[in-house]
Amino acid sequence: QRLFSSQCEMNIRSCELQTHLYVIEPRHCIQDKSNSEYTRECGYDEPLFDTILHRHTECDTIGRCPMNSYCNTHTNRCCVKVITAVLPYRMCSIDKHCGKNMVCLSGLCECARQDYVPARKKRDCIAIPHLSMGSTCFDSLFGCCNDNVTIAPSLDRRGCPEYCNCHSTGSLQLSCDPITSSCYCRPAVGGSSCSHCENEYWGFSRILTHNNTGCTPCGCHPYGSTRKDCLQDTGECACHSFATGRQCDKCIDSSLSLTERGCVNCS
Repeated sequence: QRLFSSQCEMNIRSCELQTHLYVIEPRHCIQDKSNSEYTRECGYDEPLFDTILHRHTECDTIGRCPMNSYCNTHTNRCCVKVITAVLPYRMCSIDKHCGKNMVCLSGLCECARQDYVPARKKRDCIAIPHLSMGSTCFDSLFGCCNDNVTIAPSLDRRGCPEYCNCHSTGSLQLSCDPITSSCYCRPAVGGSSCSHCENEYWGFSRILTHNNTGCTPCGCHPYGSTRKDCLQDTGECACHSFATGRQCDKCIDSSLSLTERGCVNCS
């Protein structure tokens, strides 16, 4: 059950889920605060906010947006896919620009404490239940994992590094959720062991080589590219015959402009 602000919003969500939603009395609805908020500008993604001008960012005249965002052509707003709380996906100037349990450090939103991890599909940070600041495994409830460093989250050692097999590059830590066995992945990293980039993202190896916080959005131009995903090693998008560039955001003929009708002469 979920509370929608209008019939139109409910119909849109019904299409996205490809299932039938029906109306009941509002008193029976419970608004789920853990779900992503729906906005007119970007649907269930997040409007790109300009922290200097203090307003939502609009697409330029040919439908382009800043890196890591895309243009919603229906509302002319730049939007960001909500993947996780850790940046480079959000800039800030003060703490209130960031989500729950987050702070603004050096212009980027980060988790407020070391025992917090990014919440999946939201711009918040959540506490890991079996960790606490300043505690050691020797004085914890279930003792230590085999490495004598990690706090054992359960009596049977479920959640310990030797049980989880989390990828050392893609995960935030080598321990995992003791109930689901899912690892705590870096931004835009997917898989139960955090072993690869999520769809429409690239650069898994660059987490190590370039000290990235996670995978990088492909950013393929909606007019110049044939698909939204890109090559995992280089980030190269698949371009239409008239487009060029890593993100297919330029015309082969520099005198033309890229539009929804292809490359045209705007003059």
